[in-house]
Amino acid sequence: MAKYVIVEESWEYNDEYHYRPDSGGYNIKSKLYTEETLSEAKAEVDRLNEKAKENKYFRQQGWDGEEGDSLGAYIKPYTIVKIEE
Repeated sequence: MAKYVIVEESWEYNDEYHYRPDSGGYNIKSKLYTEETLSEAKAEVDRLNEKAKENKYFRQQGWDGEEGDSLGAYIKPYTIVKIEE
């Protein structure tokens, strides 16, 4: 049976913008979810990523468009990772 967790991806700042390093890891932010509760996990990830938008400086390199503004694209630090099959 598959198991899932919500994780926060590591981001670094280099005095200009945030970026996702190749060596960055994850911080586990949740309980275990199963296939039956995966929709609950997805809703929680969406909620956490919306909350992350409140930090106007937590953006990727300057970019202007639907998913950001002149400060840059919004970072979505939370995601779901499958940890067991």
